[in-house]
Amino acid sequence: MADFGRALALNPSSPEAYSARGTAHMNLGLDAQRRGVAPDAHYEAALVDHRKALELNPRLPEGHQGLGQAHLNWGNARMARGEDAGATFEAGLADLERALAINPRAA
Repeated sequence: MADFGRALALNPSSPEAYSARGTAHMNLGLDAQRRGVAPDAHYEAALVDHRKALELNPRLPEGHQGLGQAHLNWGNARMARGEDAGATFEAGLADLERALAINPRAA
């Protein structure tokens, strides 16, 4: 994560760097979930970074795809705890549909 911080310090307007860091946060969340540790903070950080990437470039397919994956993974974690994750899954699907609308090859 430190490398992403350095990259963003050098170029704070890079949507690709925010999206990549968001994906790294999401992967940390998945790892935490596998180890039985609450992944929520990682998924929240992933959403923040992917949203920042999309603020900088609303047509970045990776940003929408990463946002969707983070929503879906967080929804899975919430559902595993017995929580209602319907809205989280719906947000994830909408994000993935936006990614496909921008780049149909993203599937």
